[in-house]
Amino acid sequence: IRENIIGDEDKKNNSNTIFKQLKVLLTQMKFSFSDYISPKKLFSSIDNWDKKKLDCNEQMDVSEFFNLLYERCSCPEIQDCFEGKFYSIFTCEECNHDSSATESFTTINLQVKNHKNLKESLNSFFDGEIFDGENMYFCEKCQKKVRAEKKVSIKDLPQYFVFVLNRFEFDYDKMIRNKINNYCEFPKKIDITPFYNGVEVDSDLTFDLTGIIIHKGNSEFGHYYSIIKDDDLNKWILFDDNEIVEFEEEIIKDEAFGNRDENGPPDTPSAYVLFYRRQDW
Repeated sequence: IRENIIGDEDKKNNSNTIFKQLKVLLTQMKFSFSDYISPKKLFSSIDNWDKKKLDCNEQMDVSEFFNLLYERCSCPEIQDCFEGKFYSIFTCEECNHDSSATESFTTINLQVKNHKNLKESLNSFFDGEIFDGENMYFCEKCQKKVRAEKKVSIKDLPQYFVFVLNRFEFDYDKMIRNKINNYCEFPKKIDITPFYNGVEVDSDLTFDLTGIIIHKGNSEFGHYYSIIKDDDLNKWILFDDNEIVEFEEEIIKDEAFGNRDENGPPDTPSAYVLFYRRQDW
């Protein structure tokens, strides 16, 4: 991704201020002898959803920032890496009529509560969803709202899967936001085949873990940092503000899986976003 963006000479892309600042930042990260590079110029070039400039001193949800940056800096180099497509089938429970829809995605939000590992979270996401009550589905054949089942599969694969682990929930009884720190394992490799419904039927659909964004803190205050795989060095690197050091792979589970004990410390570090790269890319 970095090399494609640095080497991009497309005038349309380079007329995008955010793309230009991202290109400058990545170039500095590659060639500078400084211990770290400040991303403030990139941040200050981005408008938020309200069309106001981002405040570098205000914390923003990292998954929200990722989607904002993706939308504001949309270009083929980034789209080809992160954009995939879902294929959804809605089945009416009254007439069994099927209707389908395709939609793009850049991130997949997964539940971690009551799921002990990433596989369970993925199975839960792709198992299907019932549309009922106030959320009933409009059946074109019945010409009315009906109870229906929605099944989702992956039609087009991205080069990177970005899984957002839902670590935050709102308690409507207490009217407060809580952080979910329960233990949830994730593997070094995942096979997407069980969830895929596209044309690459004979391809290797293995994806390798290549990056982790960790949240440390509670639901109101906290700190993000990253652990990223350097393929050239075959080592994991910790990126924590201006601290950039090697990180032992063996202790990722201690740093990122969350609390084994339900009554553990509420500010325990836990993985919030996972990046998996296609193995044959």
